[in-house]
Amino acid sequence: MNTSKVNNSILNASILDFGTIELDKIRNYMYIYKKLKIKLKREILEEHQNKCEKAARFVEAEMAKQRVAQLRKIEKEKVILERKNDHEEDVNTI
Repeated sequence: MNTSKVNNSILNASILDFGTIELDKIRNYMYIYKKLKIKLKREILEEHQNKCEKAARFVEAEMAKQRVAQLRKIEKEKVILERKNDHEEDVNTI
């Protein structure tokens, strides 16, 4: 048997294990980034809405208010989905 092939297969297995761990971290960071991105957009729109109301630009304020409501709904749905997935994982491990 060729020792270089054996060493390569061991090396490839190690890289795959390491890659899986890194991919999980990357997915987690991407999830956190998306979550923060939505929250930041919502906060910016809320501030914009308040400024528009103070400046008597009520149509623009109403549009911002509607978008804020949409982003809150998205955030709420994501929290519900997270809890559901966590629960399913807990049930499957038992």
